[in-house]
Amino acid sequence: MKAKWVNIFESTNMHQVALFKALLDENKIPSEVLNKQDSVYLSLNSNTYVELLVPDNFALQAVQLIKNSEQL
Repeated sequence: MKAKWVNIFESTNMHQVALFKALLDENKIPSEVLNKQDSVYLSLNSNTYVELLVPDNFALQAVQLIKNSEQL
C-alpha cells in the first residue's frame, strides 16, 4: 500500500522550507517540497505557499522535529 503524502509545513519563505527539508533528510525522513510559487511573478507570490510533504507514517515525527528546531 502506498503511503499518502501529507503537508506538515508551509511558508511563503522557500529558504525556511529548504532548511526544514534538510533537517528531515538528516533524520532519514523522506520529504518533498511542493513549490506553488510562479517564478515569473515573484512580486505576486506573497500569498503563495511552498509546502513540505512527508509520507503520513512519518508525519508525527517530522512535525515534532520541526517544532523542536523552532524552539532553539
